[in-house]
Amino acid sequence: MKCILMPGIESISGSVKGKNGTRLIFKTYKRPSVNRKEKTETRVYLSKKQQRTKPLSENEIACRVRFAAAGAYFASLTDEQRKQYYDEWKRSSYFFNGKEYATLKGYIIARFYAGDTII
Repeated sequence: MKCILMPGIESISGSVKGKNGTRLIFKTYKRPSVNRKEKTETRVYLSKKQQRTKPLSENEIACRVRFAAAGAYFASLTDEQRKQYYDEWKRSSYFFNGKEYATLKGYIIARFYAGDTII
């Protein structure tokens, strides 16, 4: 990561995606100085996109396939089937296997992973 000091800017924080996968990261630091006043310093870092160095493991591939199958199952449900899941979700107080689900999609995917589908 390359650092550039930016005098004159009081405070900036965050990042911006640049060209070719690079990212500009802005940080403002506050620290005491010799004369006991706070000194602010704003820096800009240029960060390159991180590339994966290892190939996907068999377990990662299996997880991705399983997640894709769960998403496809959710997308293939009709409104009537979703209504059935919604009724079950509400009846169980939004819980499944001891975990509370904030969204119907999360609830349906959890049931799909457990092999406990309604349809």
